[in-house]
Order: sequence, then C-alpha cells, then structure tokens
Amino acid sequence: AQALLACTGAAALLAATPARAAEAPAFVNPIQRIAAATTTAQGSNACTAIQPFYWEIGNRNRALVSGSVDPASSATPAVTASTSMNIASASKWLYAAYVVQRRNGVLSADDIKFLNFRSGYVNFSTCFPRQTVDGCLNMLNNGDYVPAKDGIFHYGGGHMQKHASLMGLGALDNANLATEMQMQLGHDIGLSYSLPQPAGGVVSTASDYARFLQMLLNGGEFNGTRYLKASS
Repeated sequence: AQALLACTGAAALLAATPARAAEAPAFVNPIQRIAAATTTAQGSNACTAIQPFYWEIGNRNRALVSGSVDPASSATPAVTASTSMNIASASKWLYAAYVVQRRNGVLSADDIKFLNFRSGYVNFSTCFPRQTVDGCLNMLNNGDYVPAKDGIFHYGGGHMQKHASLMGLGALDNANLATEMQMQLGHDIGLSYSLPQPAGGVVSTASDYARFLQMLLNGGEFNGTRYLKASS
C-alpha cells in the first residue's frame, strides 16, 4: 500500500471516502480495486521511477494481491516480500504499538502528546549505528526541548526518541532495542535496527510488516486495536 501511495495513481480508488463513493457512478468492488492497484503498480510512470519494489494489498487475514516489479537493470536485485530493508518512518507505528502494549492500553496524557508529535522535541538530525537511544538523543541538538512548539504538531523523530528515553530505553543499543520491541509485539514480527531510533531505525520485510498490520486489525490480546479509531 505504501508503494502505491508513493506511486499515486490508484490512491483515490484505494482510499475512497464515503462522500467520494457516493459521488461515484457505481460501487468499486474488490476485484476492481485489485485491478486498479495492479495496473498502477505495473504501469504508472511514478512507479516506474522507483523500481524495483514489492507491493501488496490485503485484509486482516491474508494478502489479496501482490507483486514484485522488476528492476530496470538486471544488475539490481529484485525486491520481494522477504527482502529486508530500512522501513524509515514506518518504524513509528511499531514504536507506538509497543508503547500501547507495554502500558496495557492505558496511555497517559504525556504518552499521547509524544506519540502525536506535539511534545516540543522538534529538533532531530541523525544518529550513528553504534550509539544507544540516549547517545542518539544527546547528540547535537537532538534532545533540545522547544517550549514554543509544545502542544503544536511537528512531524519528526525527536518526540519518540525522547519518549523512549523516558520509558527507560536509553541504554539500549540496536540489538537490545529490537529485543525489547519484540517482547511486547511478539517474535512473529521480524525486525532489527540499523540505528537506535525508535521512530526511524527499523529494518524489516514487507511480509513482517503485513503481519504486524494484520495483528492490529485482528485484535485479540493486542491492545493497539482499540486505539485505531481513537480521536487522541
């Protein structure tokens, strides 16, 4: 789905609102959605520009359709569901789910502020792979608090970096941070860290991330589900 959004094209079909659907001449059924996604992934100019990539659309139980778009050059390896890659900002959802699970579904006002990028910790540049969470937080101005930004939405990794430190994760390096995440999210979700950044350092695969999303949708004992529709 992220690949499709990056490619645009079928995004309007895949994320149609009720109002948009009401304006449409006919209901877009799942078969049409799958066809639109496939056509976009395989033929959109925007998608061609980011080859190679893997894309998938699914529900809470399984993948409905997927594909690997071949690289433009034979020297570039193909990307599949099992290809490990840096997932960048998709790490943020994993960290937020970790917090909800560790808090047993009861978040404080401060938790919500940090996880919604309104904490005032808006300065964040980079980290080094061999640092700890606190080592990264204390680098340059990464841990600087800006009072004027407190309560104002500002997208960035500094909020979660500071929050992880407050959660007691400051001494963890890449390997130990991954172990801590899996203690709450489960070992069925394969992940590691290339940088000690809860909001941006995860390395995973499309199949593992799909498993995480299915876990969110299915609920069960996973507390993150109840927060999917929360206004906070």
